[in-house]
Amino acid sequence: WKTYLVRPEADGRRCCSMEVLGNALIIKPREQLPVCEASVATFQRLGAPASFILSAQNNLVNCYSALGRWAECLPLERKIYGERLNLQGAKDKDTIRSGVNLIATLMILKLYSEVSRFGGSLLPTANEVLGADHVTTLHLRQNICAACMFDPASSHHDVLECESIVKDVLRRKRRIFGAAHPETRSSECALAKVRQRLAGGDVGLPVSESPGLCFSADLPT
Repeated sequence: WKTYLVRPEADGRRCCSMEVLGNALIIKPREQLPVCEASVATFQRLGAPASFILSAQNNLVNCYSALGRWAECLPLERKIYGERLNLQGAKDKDTIRSGVNLIATLMILKLYSEVSRFGGSLLPTANEVLGADHVTTLHLRQNICAACMFDPASSHHDVLECESIVKDVLRRKRRIFGAAHPETRSSECALAKVRQRLAGGDVGLPVSESPGLCFSADLPT
């Protein structure tokens, strides 16, 4: 990175070297954070293409999440989704993935009613574009059910419907991933927790701490 530091700020190799440095520090998020922030600020100041800015912002979101700074993730993820929606359209795969990642953050922050509303509007597009067996669609369906299960305002009928959905997600994951895959195990635990809620029991840990009915985010886009 220091090799290119002497070049002009707008030099492409200098900008790319900053991105490389940030990626190299992914296992050290505290050190990575100022690099990601500088990268976003530089691209915005230089008027870089929207795709460059979105990529840098996504790296910053990942850094915030690694540090547990979820309240800072949320407005940035809303912005990323909105930009992708405007630039690439609702049926673009990156737009859908950004929406699913936003839903994962909403789950962590326990904004369950928003997960249900936003997830419900996103699901038909995910089914159409990606298909019902795509892991992103499966993540989305499971997160919507998790929101319903953890929301105290959900009715018994709502949770019964969630049980049917999670059973279908589990069936698909067993076929696609196999019985021992972590994706399958996650849905098995999700189904157990939904049934626990139906039985009137305590569903256990808050969603941000529960390894089973956990939010599911996609890989960075």
